[in-house]
Amino acid sequence: MQSFVGMAGNEVRVVTGNRMVGQGLSLTFTNLLEADANLIAAHYDAQLGGFMAFEVPAEVNAGWTNSVVSKPAGNRWRYAGAPQMAFVAPGIMTVSVDLIAVID
Repeated sequence: MQSFVGMAGNEVRVVTGNRMVGQGLSLTFTNLLEADANLIAAHYDAQLGGFMAFEVPAEVNAGWTNSVVSKPAGNRWRYAGAPQMAFVAPGIMTVSVDLIAVID
């Protein structure tokens, strides 16, 4: 979408495609085994950080009902930053990741 402001101050918005991009998705995984948390870090490394796009499984949207937020079907995602990891207990971690929707 592009936005233009006229001299009178009126804003005009033009949709230039049929897919949403730039949407954010934040995921938090609590009480993961350290080995599973390391799989998330390995995926981040395999995507060269935020360079390569990837698909997320449909289960990510499971239970997402009656939402006013649009769900981008068929979009791919990139990491917005490195996964944030915190130890909860020995061998147990919480991992948070932020993703951005892109057209690939």
